[in-house]
Amino acid sequence: MIFVTVGTHEQGFDRLIKEVDNIAEKTNEHIIVQKGYTKYDPKHCSSYDLISNDKMNKYMQDADLIITHGGPSTYMAALSAGKQVIVVPRLSQFNEHVNDHQLEFAQKINEVSDYNLTIVTDIHELETAIQQKLNNPYKTDIVSNTHKFNTMFQNILERYL
Repeated sequence: MIFVTVGTHEQGFDRLIKEVDNIAEKTNEHIIVQKGYTKYDPKHCSSYDLISNDKMNKYMQDADLIITHGGPSTYMAALSAGKQVIVVPRLSQFNEHVNDHQLEFAQKINEVSDYNLTIVTDIHELETAIQQKLNNPYKTDIVSNTHKFNTMFQNILERYL
């Protein structure tokens, strides 16, 4: 299953959702889309405008691949869950955001970390990126710093109790 999420930003993300729908028409992959305020309604995917945090977490856990906008909390959550991720940043030239900070931030993450995000800016390259990810399964081994902190804190408490 592929899970696509565009977050809750008030500008739509038609460019991504239309392309995902075109890809869905040609594949046997089940695709679930959280489309936010995007006006386009996919015809070949299951779609929701907005979903609860619980549903978001479930779809992330169940997904083989997550395609997300460039919101760092979303793709970092997907990476922390050990999922393959494709980031399609919202771009100002398509009126998807006020500037290109999503692209700049994702590129910076790749420069300073080992996450190696797959960043797609040319929407016509999305189908190839999906095939590469699905044909070469890879799961991350990222461990949340919150989890590390909680484990260390628990160990300290256990010594004193």
